[in-house]
Amino acid sequence: MDTIKGYRTIVFNVLMAIATITALLTGTKVENEVIQIQQGIDLLIQGLAIIWAAGSIWLRSVTDSPIFKKK
Repeated sequence: MDTIKGYRTIVFNVLMAIATITALLTGTKVENEVIQIQQGIDLLIQGLAIIWAAGSIWLRSVTDSPIFKKK
């Protein structure tokens, strides 16, 4: 993890943003299943938000260097 020291929080947040955007943009348009898909996407986004918040808090607690600085 020292190779990305100073970048961990940024990398994590970029990956979570990509995951959230991907979840919003993907989906299947099937007439009878649209409601079920929408409910699933809503749950997925809620889960991603919880993971994002928890991950950001955890990274902040273990981070001991300024952003973009390895030392």
